[in-house]
Amino acid sequence: MRMAIDAWRETRRDLQPKNTLIFERVTQFYGMLAAEDSTIVGCEFLGPDKVSGKVYDFHGTLVRHEDMLAMSYASNALDLILHFDVLEHVPDHRAALRECYRALRPGGMTLFTLPFFEEMEKSVVRSHLVDGQIAHILPQAFHGNPVGDGALVFFEPGWDLLDHIRDVGFKLEIGIAHDLAAGVISNGCPFPIGHMWPVIFRLTKPL
Repeated sequence: MRMAIDAWRETRRDLQPKNTLIFERVTQFYGMLAAEDSTIVGCEFLGPDKVSGKVYDFHGTLVRHEDMLAMSYASNALDLILHFDVLEHVPDHRAALRECYRALRPGGMTLFTLPFFEEMEKSVVRSHLVDGQIAHILPQAFHGNPVGDGALVFFEPGWDLLDHIRDVGFKLEIGIAHDLAAGVISNGCPFPIGHMWPVIFRLTKPL
């Protein structure tokens, strides 16, 4: 989170965004970013039965629903899209990247993190959609979810993620945080798969 906040502040200085969407709304992390930028729009994926762009009551908080596979925004509408540890939970990460590209204006950026396995050349698909239903290739794995009991992991990304990003048309930058003084020496992954490098991806839609 510290790495993401620093990268967001740097990106915000460079880009001067007026229309920012973050796939997060009910977390303290969203509150920290919104305290610095009151124009930022937060959202959550509240379920496949919800409509992108509509606002729903979530335990007393009004929350905008957005599906990263079908956002409510027009093409070229957003300056900046933020999602942190979200992409691995989307049924089709390539389609999600294409949807982010569509919604961004030329010169716009998306900034994101996800567990990145530097020892894997190819990503591992754990689950996918078949005729609209989830099919599991490997035993189910879940991460924490602020709006549910757990978020299913659809894929574990390796180096071919970079090809998937470039295939969409994005210009790619990768940041790595390693700050001994701040105690940032891994991403602190608590799962049996072990620690990964704390990396962040910044993608730019070319002008």
